[in-house]
Amino acid sequence: MGEVWRADHVVQGIAVAIKFMTARRARDPKFQAAFREEVRAMARLDHPGIIMVFDCGEVSQEAEEHSQGRIVAGSSYLAMELAASTLQDIDKSRLQWWHVRSILMRILDALAHSHARGVIHRDLKPANVLFVDTGDGPQLKLSDFGLAHAVDDLNRKELFERKVSGTPRFMAPEQIMGRFRDQGPWTDLYAVGCLAYWLSSGEPPFYSGDTEQILRGHLFEALPPLETRVPVPDGFHAWVERMLAKQPGDRFRRSADAAHDLLSLGEPPGPRQPLRRPLPVVAFSTAPIGPEMIEDMGATEIVGATLALPEGDWELLMQGSGVSIGQPAPLPESWRFTQPPRRSMALVGVGLGLFGLRQIPLVGRTAERDRIWSALAEVHSQRRPRALILRGMAGTGKTRLAEWIAERAHEVGAASILKAMHGPITGPGDGVARMLSNYLRCTGLPREQILERVRYIIALDGPMTSDDLHECLALTEFVVPTADPDFDESKVRVRFTNPTERHIVLKRLLSRITRRRPVIVCLDDVQWGHDSLGFVHHLLNASATPVLFLLTVREEALLNRPIARQQLEALVALDNVEELSVGALGEDDHVELVQHLLGLEEALARQVAKRTDGNPLFAVQLVGDWVERGLLEVGATGFRLQDGENAALPEDVRQLLFSRIEQLIHQPLSAPPNDALLALELAAALGQEIEQREWTQICRQQGIRVPDGLVEAMASNRLAQIDRQGWTFAHGALRECLEHIAREARRWTRHQRACAEMLTTLYGLEHHETAYRLGRHLLEADDLEAALAPILRGAIEHRVTCDFQPANALFDLYEQTLQKLGLQPNDPRAVTGAIERAVTLNRQGKYVESTALLDDLEPLVRASGQIEPLAQILHVRGIVAKMSGQIREGVVIAEAAMELFTAIDHKLGMARCIFLLAEFSYWCGDMKTARDFYDQAWTHFVEIGIEDEMAACKMAMGSLYTKLEDYPQAISFIMEAMAGFEKIGDSNALANCFNNLGEIYRYQGDLPNAELYYDKALRTLERVGLGDDIVVCFNLGMVLMAQAKFAQADPIMRQVLTTLLPTRRGGYIGLAHMGMLPGCAARADWTAWDHHVSEAALHLEQSAMIDIDLAQVAEMAAQLARDGGQSARAREAFDLALNQWRALGREDRITEIEAQLEALP
Repeated sequence: MGEVWRADHVVQGIAVAIKFMTARRARDPKFQAAFREEVRAMARLDHPGIIMVFDCGEVSQEAEEHSQGRIVAGSSYLAMELAASTLQDIDKSRLQWWHVRSILMRILDALAHSHARGVIHRDLKPANVLFVDTGDGPQLKLSDFGLAHAVDDLNRKELFERKVSGTPRFMAPEQIMGRFRDQGPWTDLYAVGCLAYWLSSGEPPFYSGDTEQILRGHLFEALPPLETRVPVPDGFHAWVERMLAKQPGDRFRRSADAAHDLLSLGEPPGPRQPLRRPLPVVAFSTAPIGPEMIEDMGATEIVGATLALPEGDWELLMQGSGVSIGQPAPLPESWRFTQPPRRSMALVGVGLGLFGLRQIPLVGRTAERDRIWSALAEVHSQRRPRALILRGMAGTGKTRLAEWIAERAHEVGAASILKAMHGPITGPGDGVARMLSNYLRCTGLPREQILERVRYIIALDGPMTSDDLHECLALTEFVVPTADPDFDESKVRVRFTNPTERHIVLKRLLSRITRRRPVIVCLDDVQWGHDSLGFVHHLLNASATPVLFLLTVREEALLNRPIARQQLEALVALDNVEELSVGALGEDDHVELVQHLLGLEEALARQVAKRTDGNPLFAVQLVGDWVERGLLEVGATGFRLQDGENAALPEDVRQLLFSRIEQLIHQPLSAPPNDALLALELAAALGQEIEQREWTQICRQQGIRVPDGLVEAMASNRLAQIDRQGWTFAHGALRECLEHIAREARRWTRHQRACAEMLTTLYGLEHHETAYRLGRHLLEADDLEAALAPILRGAIEHRVTCDFQPANALFDLYEQTLQKLGLQPNDPRAVTGAIERAVTLNRQGKYVESTALLDDLEPLVRASGQIEPLAQILHVRGIVAKMSGQIREGVVIAEAAMELFTAIDHKLGMARCIFLLAEFSYWCGDMKTARDFYDQAWTHFVEIGIEDEMAACKMAMGSLYTKLEDYPQAISFIMEAMAGFEKIGDSNALANCFNNLGEIYRYQGDLPNAELYYDKALRTLERVGLGDDIVVCFNLGMVLMAQAKFAQADPIMRQVLTTLLPTRRGGYIGLAHMGMLPGCAARADWTAWDHHVSEAALHLEQSAMIDIDLAQVAEMAAQLARDGGQSARAREAFDLALNQWRALGREDRITEIEAQLEALP
């Protein structure tokens, strides 16, 4: 792709290498883009084992003329260290074991640094491993990142690369197959394995024949036996085999893992071989290698003193070798380096072209780094989650601190890393869903391929179980909720019925990831991430998963976020959460940071540090401003302001950012807006993270031409970060400045309307993922009327996925919008919103709040004569009555709702009311009426095609026929229901089916099978975080009591009662009190008996609940009381049982109870 020329620094006389694009390729856009990718990749890296890049830029016309056209004006160049030779030049016949190991350790160390920063080389080979003369002798360095692959650049809509690149003799199988989504650190480690094979035997593993034969060898052939030229330690062959495993999952996952195991191999067996003199190109000591000399090999960044960790999950032993191969590298005691890494020479007056691309160094923050690393050590040793909340004002370096710790942990193999960002304007790149998508490497894929990708990943753990399949479906639903034009909730493949189920999906994935090493989850600007905060709270409370959460919070942005404040306060109250204040940098640290940014002269660096007052963002942007404006020149010891330039230092970072925006748009902000400014303002309206497709579309619709190179200019000036799906504002402060400019110029409202138009054009009005975004943009555009429908739709969509906090926030926003419009509470739109909120409250189990809302709403609707809304209100009330056990009241309400729905011929409403009446008849013990209602409801649901309600109806009919003791028919209905629930992925309902099967076996006296199915029900519920379901627990308690296992049953029944008491579910509370009676009688606790029997009678009288379980448990308690000599107490329990059996029409039981009553003294 390019040519490399030698050049000399005109001041220092140091020889460097200049890489140019060849004339043939300089004008090819594909090669230009690839060259820019190489520049970006190498600029992100700063490591003594990687070729250092000094500067980049464009070839001048003068240079083209001097080269006689060999290099082309306007093409890119890259200046870097000059190599003396390559690994390919060494005489392999003279290598000894310690040479081989030292070379491999140096390569692994450099790769650890690269991989931790998201850069995969993908073209490791001897010619790309260079030796550079540093003054201390030749040093080994990696070069040529022309095929480098950023692991987060995955937003392509395909699974495979169309064109495969690399060097055949050193390519990993997944690279050959073009499976770019499966490529990672292990891909480079395969190439290192090829290098190890080549160094120790003289040839790579597959080298003979044509290219196709070589590639087939990597893909399909067994690894040829390794015949080394020199003695190697026991286990080296196994180490190489693991590096060269065909499947990525069978290799080392990290460079640190491979380095740790390589170092642990020790020395070759037998007498120590006499040492030969080191090769001139190999810069290692001639002394035998020992652990204390690791630093001399260049492995100081990934191997050091380690902490003792528990055995078990951390080791994987290779059979027969006796050597531990493949275990994660142990956690270092500290994040510090054993010795400061040796850096390459510094050239005075270079680096302006790379200023915006280089990674900002982390200076100071020693105490904070120590505390975070200590927390990581606690997570390692205790296998429990912890969270640290990094709080501070904008620009103090919270995000960089979290990022640095994550990089350091990654490169030493201490943790896996997941990252999520959040913004004030929610976009497609925000939150844990995108974090999950990026980790699974399915960003950009359609839903079907996402499911395929997730199943492929989960299957790597072993044969798929039913639980694994559910997890695949749930992960897919989490990443991309079901897209249906009508958003039919009944067709969702996996239905989340509460937030816990969503959190369980993430927790299970984290449990998989943490099997090998802990995880660090970085959640940036979490004050805008309600769902992320909810998940953190859940995991910290309910898990032994080794996860360290690093949350960053902008103090000033938190002021207007009351819900986020409450969530953070709840987190801080936990004993495994700690807050760290990230304030201004100390003066000396700030000066060091400023000097490190570009190599400023010390006096100028101190001036900058003083003005920016310890704020890294301010300092970075100020220096970037000078670079962009060309105000710097080369001085004796670094860059200085040009003679005659006294650049005024801005008052604050905001003023500076306004200046930087002017430089980007090449005009003052006071001038009429040009396309560059308008394009940036539109990006700010879209949010913090910009999807290129959306930004291109909105600019096109507004007739705005985005200037060529605008985003690249932002990136080179540290104002943006580019990835394949688009780009991101480097800091929220820049986006806020653009918003301020647009507001002041009265353009913000217009931009928001443009965003709404773009979303409608790209996705349509009914797209499920963009409704809430569309509503918010319309609100900002002051189009309140148009905003109502998408805001409400967004709230409903969040309810469907059980994301209740944002759902409730959107309902609040909907009501505020109604008030701004001056609409009355009886306006149809206000009524619709209130009903949907009541449904949402019901889904959360907040029946008291739902009832209060409907109490206020119903009189208004009645007065305005709105029939359908009134019917809907009554139906929702009927559900509340059912869930509260208020049977009589529920029947009246359901009949009234049914009458209204029938009057307007509302088929679905009628079907739901019929089903509700069937449920009430069932609980009243009127099985014949219940059966007729269920049959009618089933017919209606089939006609309408509502799959979830069809399945629910079948399940209810199964319960009915169980009570009628027609067990074969009951099982048939339940199996039909299970098929329906499996189709839509409703685990909660599946568990109910298992529970009903358990009841069938219990009623038949088959207690072992009953217990088995109740256990299945509980395990199914545990899968979605609902392992303490009161119905299943009660039934399990009944089985245990039937076997006289009262000591086991008592705590279960007590937990059921404790769970129900805070609710208003009167009938169920009565049933729970009744369930306590057998245990009280068995242990002769008659005081407790009197309390429970009194409460049971009261609640059952109020609710009119009739149930066979009530009859059976009352009869069991009566018999135990009688046997305990408590005739009066036995009589009152027999009376309760008799009332239930009479209502159930069971003449056989009535006769038996009456006989037992007569026999009482």
